[in-house]
Amino acid sequence: MIRSIVSILCVAACSAWCLQLTQAAEKVGAPSAVIVSPKEAGKVGQVEELEGKVTGEGWPVVLIQPQADERMWWIQAPVEEMDGGKFTVPIQCGNEQTKVGTKFKLMIVLAKSKEEAHKFERGKTRPALPAGLVRSEPVTVTRGE
Repeated sequence: MIRSIVSILCVAACSAWCLQLTQAAEKVGAPSAVIVSPKEAGKVGQVEELEGKVTGEGWPVVLIQPQADERMWWIQAPVEEMDGGKFTVPIQCGNEQTKVGTKFKLMIVLAKSKEEAHKFERGKTRPALPAGLVRSEPVTVTRGE
């Protein structure tokens, strides 16, 4: 019986300790980026506004990959300002010849600084996302009318 009580107390103590570690880690928080808008499976025009949020260190760079050509990521306009980690930046989903129904994958990566982020030139392409940078979850949108 004493072993059972000791076991229960040990489990309770370990659970409380793990909870404290988790809460401490969340307060420190690793950098992250989230695409707030457009939403997953949303319809977009040729030019849209992307709203994002960054927590922690880093400066956002927005890239778009047309799903018709999954070999290229297109660098979007640079983010000039953030307010409390929130930002808005114009994005271009194709051109005048892009067909309705074309899908695009949107992604944010976090450069180390604003200066580093601005080294990514708008309109240039990359065969892959930059290695070693924090990434948002991708959002896939569809070109509407």
